[in-house]
Amino acid sequence: MNKKIIRNVLIYLILIVTVTVQQVCAVSQSGGIAGQMMLWGVNARAIGMGRMYLSIADDASTCYWNPANMNLVDRKSISSMYSSLLGLSQYTYFGFVYPTIGTESWGGAFIQLSSGEFDKRDSNGSPLGSFEVAHRALLLAYSRQLTDSLSFGTSFTSLSNTVDSIGDSAILCDIATYYRLQNIRMSGAVKNIISYSLGSLSKDNYPLIIKLGMSVYTLDDSLLIGIDMNRIENSSAIEWAIGGEYKLLERFFLRAGFNSGDLYGGIGVGYSDVKVDLALHMSEVANSYFFSINYAFGDSRIVERENVISANISKMESKIADAKYHEAGVAGDYILSLDAGNNAVRNKVRRLKKVTDIVDINAKSQEYSSDKVRELITYAVKEYLVEDETKAVNKLQYVLFLQPEHNSIAKDLLAYLLNTTDENKLAGSDIVGEKMKESLVNFYGSKYDEVIKNCDEVIQLDQNNIDAYLRKGSAYFMILQEEKAIESWQKVLEINPNMKEEIEKIIQNLKKTRATLSSDDDSGNDNNQETDNSETTIKGISIGTFKDERSAAKRVRELEKNNIPVEISKNNGMYRVYVNGKGKTFEELKSIFEELVNRNYKAYWMK
Repeated sequence: MNKKIIRNVLIYLILIVTVTVQQVCAVSQSGGIAGQMMLWGVNARAIGMGRMYLSIADDASTCYWNPANMNLVDRKSISSMYSSLLGLSQYTYFGFVYPTIGTESWGGAFIQLSSGEFDKRDSNGSPLGSFEVAHRALLLAYSRQLTDSLSFGTSFTSLSNTVDSIGDSAILCDIATYYRLQNIRMSGAVKNIISYSLGSLSKDNYPLIIKLGMSVYTLDDSLLIGIDMNRIENSSAIEWAIGGEYKLLERFFLRAGFNSGDLYGGIGVGYSDVKVDLALHMSEVANSYFFSINYAFGDSRIVERENVISANISKMESKIADAKYHEAGVAGDYILSLDAGNNAVRNKVRRLKKVTDIVDINAKSQEYSSDKVRELITYAVKEYLVEDETKAVNKLQYVLFLQPEHNSIAKDLLAYLLNTTDENKLAGSDIVGEKMKESLVNFYGSKYDEVIKNCDEVIQLDQNNIDAYLRKGSAYFMILQEEKAIESWQKVLEINPNMKEEIEKIIQNLKKTRATLSSDDDSGNDNNQETDNSETTIKGISIGTFKDERSAAKRVRELEKNNIPVEISKNNGMYRVYVNGKGKTFEELKSIFEELVNRNYKAYWMK
């Protein structure tokens, strides 16, 4: 924490003490007012610091002191206190705080001050036994964290007072707030903002009480000092509480405080989940001791929240995978209620709601033509949800290529994406890449009709794809349909006139390849090379032709290392490396061919 801030706060606290010390010593304890018990304070730690606890309460007594502070209680907690006042009255407290996994906390408490065995006599002084005087309060508190530093809380108290068989009761309401600025804590509360009295024992009104508190941690959080101010309605006096706490060896605490002329002190020890505190109140009448125990249990709200968020993220992704977008959106909304700053989930939920609108509009009338269409649309939605509009658009375009009619879901999603997405984000293509790779495999396998089909699919998705037109032209050239090949290559030149030299090189290479394949065909029928892909015509797999035997042998050694059986044949001064199909089934040859392609070898069927 900034040293200048700490220094200014300390000076401020010292000035308050100096200016008000005379007034503080002259003010008596808050007595003689309705609901006096509710001002006495609970928890030995708080009392040990002179009842200075409004801004630092962080245990199960906070629902009494300041319900807004319950957001500081990170685990489920209970607290109890006991004190015997003057040996005649028993003062007890029991409270609990339950922090939810969200930003809310609930708490409750029971407080009792009872004095028994008072002599009871009639009007003549004759003894009639004994009677008891008791004050009891049942309290319910609620708090909500508004920001990381600010929270609000409120509490309702049912208060009852009995003397023998006569009694009255009241319903009271308090509101409070808490704010943290680095190591400085500030709180404010208004008690009895609502009060409603029942019964005839007392006609006193419950006064409005204004409470303000501020505290600061310093010396590496080893020293805590603070001040509280209480102002009671219709009273000119202000009650000040000044106190502090010093931490020793992480587990031991020394405390002291000053309030309305009385001195307070206390000690505490904490071990694991348990904290035990003892306090002493020194006054002119008598000294009083207070003993309390605080216990925290269960996982912290942060751990529980992270577990629930993680589970709901998995649930959301599972629903997306099942195309249950509405249910996925519900899970996403719940995540945001726990973690409002999760922008990744927020963006996905926003996109989910748009997808849900489109899908719900079409769902009743839409029937997917095939499982493949359903899979592609689901995949496109996934890509859109992770903000990859490029892949989403390509998948939807491919769906419309497969099923151009009666596909309103794909059409509406695609229209929305194209209208809302930056053109720069739509560059590139996943489907196009897959289809071009598939066309290359088919080209190496001499399946030129499949190459043409692949390229047509790519052109349907990307009308200016030069590679698709080049490969389509090459496929036509290999099956001797040169007019169609020239037509495809002419389209390339329309897109890029500088490709003329590149096309000429391709034609030269294709002529050599076509001549090589022709030499492997006993029938000499080039057209059969393309049109007949039956199993019975395959003689083997050609892997490469070399000018010298040494280069061919080197290729053989490479292939044999990968357990691919190859041979070398010599024809017209050239050395061919190939897989002999004799004695091998078509499935065996097909498996070898796929492995060669996967290893980036140019392989051709020998027919």
